[in-house]
Amino acid sequence: MISINERYINGIPILHITEEGSAEKRPALIFHHGITSAKEHNLHIAYSIAKKGFHVILPDALHHGEREVADSAQKRYLLFWNIVLQSVHELEDIVSTLALEG
Repeated sequence: MISINERYINGIPILHITEEGSAEKRPALIFHHGITSAKEHNLHIAYSIAKKGFHVILPDALHHGEREVADSAQKRYLLFWNIVLQSVHELEDIVSTLALEG
């Protein structure tokens, strides 16, 4: 059975999708969504990947999903490279937190 767990890593909302019932370690895949998307919009892809034996991590990018503020949708395209760079910087926090958890 596939499980979906909501959590935060250093304030970043993520969904952690994995197949339950397996004690062995599994590789992890961090899936960053597109500019007009949110983490929940990619659950069908994450499900398929998790069925192949991966942990799938879906973070919300800056100004997306849970991190969207009132005017961010209008500014999103103007802030595209800031969002990409923020996602790159946050990747280190996500990876290091998951690595510590084993």
